[in-house]
Amino acid sequence: MQPIPTVDCEALCSCNRVKWPMDVPARMTHLKSLLSFMNEKEYKIIHAMADDLGRPKHEIVMSEISCVKYEIRDLLKRLKSWTKPLKIPKSHQFRRDKCRTEFQPLGTVLIIGSWNFPFQSIMIPLAGAIAAGNCVIIKPNELSVETRKLFAEQIPKYLDRSICQVLSCTLDEIKDFLYSNKMDFIFFSGVSSDGAFVMSEAGRTITPVCLDLSGKCPAYIDDSADVELAAKRIMWGKIYNCGQSSLAPDYALCHLDVQPHFIKACKDVLVSFYNDLPNIDTEDYGRIVSQEHAQRLKELMLETQGNCAFGGFTSVSHRFIQPTVITDVTESDVLMQHEIYGPILPVISVKSSDDALEYVNNLPKPQAVYIFAKEKVIFEFWKKNTLSGGIILNDVVMLKGPNGMNFGGVDSSGMGRYRGRASIELFSHQRGVIERSTKEKLDKIIRYPPYYENKTTALRKIFKDG
Repeated sequence: MQPIPTVDCEALCSCNRVKWPMDVPARMTHLKSLLSFMNEKEYKIIHAMADDLGRPKHEIVMSEISCVKYEIRDLLKRLKSWTKPLKIPKSHQFRRDKCRTEFQPLGTVLIIGSWNFPFQSIMIPLAGAIAAGNCVIIKPNELSVETRKLFAEQIPKYLDRSICQVLSCTLDEIKDFLYSNKMDFIFFSGVSSDGAFVMSEAGRTITPVCLDLSGKCPAYIDDSADVELAAKRIMWGKIYNCGQSSLAPDYALCHLDVQPHFIKACKDVLVSFYNDLPNIDTEDYGRIVSQEHAQRLKELMLETQGNCAFGGFTSVSHRFIQPTVITDVTESDVLMQHEIYGPILPVISVKSSDDALEYVNNLPKPQAVYIFAKEKVIFEFWKKNTLSGGIILNDVVMLKGPNGMNFGGVDSSGMGRYRGRASIELFSHQRGVIERSTKEKLDKIIRYPPYYENKTTALRKIFKDG
């Protein structure tokens, strides 16, 4: 195995200046190279992520491969139209002029990936940054050892070093890297505490950032909900990548009238998935990213004041945490202090939708809110009275599904939106362009001194009519 190369940032930026701006056909060529990488090395991609996270092949294809391919194909299909200048409605004063907004590449973009979705968190912003005409430095997460090696070995085979290079360092070492190398934009995906660190370091050089962070995403189960469906989809959200997702339902707010039914249905659905609660030998169930993270989850279950409804088995050495539901959880419980990032579901009893809403609004704004209800008025009530990155009726996680919808958090769960057209806008400078007419009839009336009263009168009239 060759050592992971360090980035030649000076050469990258130099090449970027020489070749800049990259035209649309060249961008499309590089996007097609990314597709070739995925098609030709899919088995290596699957193997790397199976080693890093113990994920079943089906999950990897669903969450890390198919959605990335969809994103790239969508960019290829729509890139020409998405990068066309936008015409601007003109006021009376500019009626003879040509006014538009043009999309201009930012320059050199640094993309810092996450450990929980180590391939997708690099590839989707990478495709967007290239589609917008930038050159890119990618920094895979150091916890995802095999996926990081995969990028280091394969990216140079498919993308020229003047377009993309792989940076090997820890997040702590980013500080020195950014001090020595001025980036034009930074995209970060990961937990909020690390995002705050990246933003702080970017602020030293006034570098703009997009932060794809995390948050405690609530799932509310109304008394009108299809309880079996709610249990199936919420528990799937907790076993999907072992709950290691910023979009996983972090906790459930369950109406008192349906809580016993919901708890039983949660266990029943796991048995239907695996014939029993998952154990160390269960196929189609992943692993925690590291023993340290597994130990953290084990300690949460030991310290909680709630009651274990089912599950609870752990094996730190195997990085295994059994899907677990904890009831009678209070706001001050250890499970409610930070994002769980694991297959543990605290269930909080509520008497009404209003009580659940008040609880959610007392916490930082999440990436997503999930509402399970048959009555549409309940969903409309939550849409109107909450602020989150996204909101879903009767499902979880699917905000990152292959549908072209832009994605991003709000407040402490992130800033900036990407995917689809939003990626072009995110990784571009939207420059205003005016081509002014040389005719000066109107300018002579209102623009130049001396400013007689009749000029002021004409000015007011023109802008009122314009």
